[in-house]
Amino acid sequence: MSFPEPHTVPDSFSLSSRWSLIQRLRDTFWARWSSEYLNELQRRTKWTDVKENLKVGQLVLLKNASKIPMKWTLARVIKIHPGED
Repeated sequence: MSFPEPHTVPDSFSLSSRWSLIQRLRDTFWARWSSEYLNELQRRTKWTDVKENLKVGQLVLLKNASKIPMKWTLARVIKIHPGED
């Protein structure tokens, strides 16, 4: 029967480099988990339901990333440019 040899950390592997490695592993795990796993939890029903296209005269909101939603501009559809999509 033999006992396993104790695991020793090489002297060249400093605590600061170990800490940096742990931080990078954490950041990589979090980035992959949030982009790959969390996105799978949300159902994407937008493209599975048939929705009616916009029509001339309908009232719409113009989304603006630089404004809060309560300040988005209201607009009325005056012309439609149909396409395959």
